[in-house]
Amino acid sequence: MKTLKTLTLVSILGLMVSFNSFSKELPKNDLVKQTIEKTITYPRYAQELNEQGIVAVDFFINDAGNIIINRIDGNNDYLSQYVEATLQGLKFNEAATCQSSYIYKFRFTK
Repeated sequence: MKTLKTLTLVSILGLMVSFNSFSKELPKNDLVKQTIEKTITYPRYAQELNEQGIVAVDFFINDAGNIIINRIDGNNDYLSQYVEATLQGLKFNEAATCQSSYIYKFRFTK
């Protein structure tokens, strides 16, 4: 059991390092960040089932304002699918497309 926890922790840290190495984090005042933080919240269903995890996403916004996900990794399939579906449902205007690549880490914990 201790080995499994260690492997999980190492995997999560590796995931964070790999994402940080190829893309910039969102600026604090970024319209995209503000929209995402308002839209993606800890799902009630996941909270009730004590589902916890980290989901890291690398994406860009195309000229039509749609989010295109380059890479998504997480340690919880349900939360990863939730983040992916929610992001793909968002639409932004041209003002939001000024940054070519975005990265975001979602931490779902109680």
